[in-house]
Amino acid sequence: MAPVTKMLCVGREIWCACASAIKVYGDNSGMLELVHSVQVTTEGNQVPRSIAAMVAADDWVWMAIQGTSHIKAYGAHSFEPLHEINVAPNVAKILAGCDDIIRQHKSACLRVTALFVSPTKTLWIGTSAGVILTLSPANSVDSKICALSQGHTGQVRFLTSCLYRDACTVISGGDGYEEFRPLVPSPLANNNSSSFSSIVTSLIGDSAGDPSGREDSTNHLLVWKTPKHA
Repeated sequence: MAPVTKMLCVGREIWCACASAIKVYGDNSGMLELVHSVQVTTEGNQVPRSIAAMVAADDWVWMAIQGTSHIKAYGAHSFEPLHEINVAPNVAKILAGCDDIIRQHKSACLRVTALFVSPTKTLWIGTSAGVILTLSPANSVDSKICALSQGHTGQVRFLTSCLYRDACTVISGGDGYEEFRPLVPSPLANNNSSSFSSIVTSLIGDSAGDPSGREDSTNHLLVWKTPKHA
């Protein structure tokens, strides 16, 4: 069996990513027992691909397919594929206002680099282009992806969150800081009733006016304040 590269606790079971296979283990009299095995492929391409990231949203398990812009959801109990999304078109829209060379480079090597499900049941998606996207709720085929107008110059390395009083903050870590100016503004960035409010905190300073923030090598934390309850 291939080495285990990712592990995720889903209910009373453990999902292990082993190259292109997901091995699901459950408890059997105090011993781990293989319950199910899933071979992961992308839509239109039956070549098995490794798993780059894995998160759970209730009875959905989302996976980022290694080296691609695809994310795929499986049922936590049925183990059947539920939904698959290619984020490339959404990223292309948010990059539309970038320099041609930069846009072409980021699009050519685009891949999903981080996944996170916030306490508000929103799926956050980080990409190699530095663009961050959200999908809310994370366990519905009718949910629409939104791209945030703030992100990183280089790849998104991780996504996490913390709860404070009546709010939840989602934090992204990555290379540089970027304010994207798409030709068609994102509804998320301009909708005052949106539950997402991007804030630049003392953790990163006023990066918008700091030329060093434009460099990939300058690590930044970006913080979003969201309602504690959806």
